[in-house]
Amino acid sequence: YDAEIVQQAVVKKRPVLLKFTADWCTNCKIVERRVFENPEVVALLQAKNVLPIKADTTLIDYPATRDLKTLYGEAGNVPVTVVLLPDGSRKKLRGIFDKGELIPILANLPEAAK
Repeated sequence: YDAEIVQQAVVKKRPVLLKFTADWCTNCKIVERRVFENPEVVALLQAKNVLPIKADTTLIDYPATRDLKTLYGEAGNVPVTVVLLPDGSRKKLRGIFDKGELIPILANLPEAAK
């Protein structure tokens, strides 16, 4: 996780997927297996030129831990996935969710420039 890299992508109107997770988080591991390792999700991330970022909140002094609260308005519970859309809006998925919740968000993104 690097806030500067995220900001550079936002300025270029590139969609960003922030996966807030922690080493101690069992639910994060479930979401990883069920959603982020799914071939359909992986293909959509690539087709839509989404910048995927793992935002590690394992320790309280990590930048991702701080930004989860200050920039993204979350209490600090993980897993949280935030998709930053090219129009400046964002979609959030909290807790354990299914690929069926993420796929429509990704599918509605514009196709990546060739």
